[in-house]
Amino acid sequence: MVARPDHCLSPAFRKGLEELEARGLHFELQGFANQFEDFATLVSGHPGLKFCLVHAGLLTGDGPATYDVWYRALEPLAALDNLWVKCSGANNVHWGAPRPVEAVARQYNALIDLFGVARSAADQQAFFHDAAAAFYRLDE
Repeated sequence: MVARPDHCLSPAFRKGLEELEARGLHFELQGFANQFEDFATLVSGHPGLKFCLVHAGLLTGDGPATYDVWYRALEPLAALDNLWVKCSGANNVHWGAPRPVEAVARQYNALIDLFGVARSAADQQAFFHDAAAAFYRLDE
């Protein structure tokens, strides 16, 4: 966890985000569950900027208590239309991630089940392609 989870709400930080938005760029957030409430404030305050929460929010373990804290902390972020979550892990399947989600040992199917993703062809297309293509503007 971090000592100042609200650092992202500082005027200087927000000014930097305004510069990114003006240039049509995006911002990738990396943080722990104790920062998600501040991330929700930040992301909702910049509706014209795309944000990506990398490594699915830096899980710090794979026990039930850790997942419960992480899952509840994600709730304020779930309704934000300008936030994507990068699901690093699954044996490094995702979009060039340097390593699996911090300290989480899960097999591919277990990770997909964890995120509640049905595995129809259309859902796989949406999960593994369409979301990344939209965020990174790959089809433009």
